[in-house]
Amino acid sequence: MTQSTAPQLVEHFDHFVVPVDDLVQAEDFYINILGARLAYNARGPMRYGLNVHQTIHGMRPHTFFVAAGKRIGCYLQTEHRPPAPKGRGAPTYSFETTTAGLDALIARLKKAGVAHEGPLVGTPSFATSSVFFDDPTGNHLAVYVPREPNATSKHPRPADDQLIAIGYLQLEAPDLEKSVRFYCDTFSLPAPDTNVDSLWGEKHARIKMPSGQSLVLTQAPVSPKGMVINRFEPGPHLAFYLPASRWGEMMTRLEKCGVQHGDRAAIAKGRTKEELDTYFEDPAGYVIQLISALET
Repeated sequence: MTQSTAPQLVEHFDHFVVPVDDLVQAEDFYINILGARLAYNARGPMRYGLNVHQTIHGMRPHTFFVAAGKRIGCYLQTEHRPPAPKGRGAPTYSFETTTAGLDALIARLKKAGVAHEGPLVGTPSFATSSVFFDDPTGNHLAVYVPREPNATSKHPRPADDQLIAIGYLQLEAPDLEKSVRFYCDTFSLPAPDTNVDSLWGEKHARIKMPSGQSLVLTQAPVSPKGMVINRFEPGPHLAFYLPASRWGEMMTRLEKCGVQHGDRAAIAKGRTKEELDTYFEDPAGYVIQLISALET
């Protein structure tokens, strides 16, 4: 496995956007069960692609929420996808919480009749307790009490937000060694820990980020997403943050690693030159976004 000796560039996993098969159902779940809030900007609720003007201009239906002080989103799939073969696995999107927050979430899951596993003690190894469950489409979610909160828990968020931080990210990696090389070389991250517990059931590698978050790569085929996902199409993606002061170094590293990239949303979102963004694909086909401005 590769181990980079260069200074680490990417600081943390910032936010995620997932595909769903029903936006109304997803909104109810993410707000009333997970505890997120509908995101707003100067124009109002961040629900897009739901009127004639936006549809004519090719905007796909999607909604943004705020959870743990970060913006997360759901894009409407273009086709159905089969249910996940297991209740948990890759990909998994997770959040950190407190003991009281986890108890409150489990109570909401039980009241709504949402199937879940937990509370589990010491699962994963960096958690004291956790619960695993799926959203209505089958996207795997985990909420856990960390042994030590990651650095993003210090970012601003509402005082009553029970989700304190975006947690670890687990992704499929059909070619595990290739994916490990990609993330370690491109992001200048340390070699992975391959001696973690067998929670996922498949061979996996855990890469630790400067924030204290983990990127877990699991050797498994990529599951159906219900839509075409690539760096040219607006849609589901995974966003990582690095300071603007390191942007030039990162662009040089992307070029050195032969990673093609570009900002697909600069005009649509009216970004300024100070808002540095770019998108590319990892070896499994996930769309990765790099951002220099913290999402709020």
